[in-house]
Amino acid sequence: MGRHSGFERRDRSPVVWRPRFGTDGADEDTWCVKGRCYGSNPTDSLLALHATVERHIAELADLFGREVLGGFTIFGGGQTFFRRELFDELGAFDEEILVEDIDMSARIHAAGKRLRVDPDVVTYEENPATLSAWWSQRTRWARGWMQVAVRYLPRLPFDSTLSRRARFDAAYTFVYALVPVITIVAAPMLLLDRTVLTGGTFLPYDWLLWSAVGVAPFITSLLIFVRDHRHGYGHHPTELLAAITLWGYLFCQGVVYVTAFLDEFVFGRESVYVTTTRADAPADD
Repeated sequence: MGRHSGFERRDRSPVVWRPRFGTDGADEDTWCVKGRCYGSNPTDSLLALHATVERHIAELADLFGREVLGGFTIFGGGQTFFRRELFDELGAFDEEILVEDIDMSARIHAAGKRLRVDPDVVTYEENPATLSAWWSQRTRWARGWMQVAVRYLPRLPFDSTLSRRARFDAAYTFVYALVPVITIVAAPMLLLDRTVLTGGTFLPYDWLLWSAVGVAPFITSLLIFVRDHRHGYGHHPTELLAAITLWGYLFCQGVVYVTAFLDEFVFGRESVYVTTTRADAPADD
């Protein structure tokens, strides 16, 4: 392995490993390369179907989009390549944080190093197919994101070692951890405003704005599917249908964030790291 180390979780299956570190040492500031996790079980359940589509959007539109636009890149997911110097300089993962990968991402940026995202490094992932598994995974993610936001929001947006664009994106990233909570709390007021109340703030062409928001998941998914088809990756036909109803799924995920917010900041419940296992994983004796 030389100076490079690979990391892969058990619920992922490798397809191709091709890290772009460059063996000639020309990219010494790149300490981490994150690949793409590709959902493999959209037909397991309706929940797995929507989670698969959501993850496609997260992996390409969000995580790879940050790479393209020079934003605050992060590695969330099952397989990543590191330079060994990273662990010498920064130490091991912080196991007190429920999303240790996002925490390490922030530490890499704070150290003035680069984190690259390469969607051509692909592994298949299995998304939760049952409500209990999905709820456990997503509440862990939500609480972990809030923990990281509390730790780094006061620091990274003001870190001069980051570019202005990366600092702005870092602020957006950590504030966004609370957006689903605000959305769920405000949802009843928005519903009343659209159905019952006659007053309110006038916004010209608000129907156009809400229409654009409504079709955004479908259009984004369609572009991803076209891109994947050109690169030789297929999608189940129901994934396109799930993109139409994805807002309902995202609303349910907002409920997860509200629950996580209450557990983390109001009730102070102990955070427990529960892994997500594959359906074909052998049972423990």
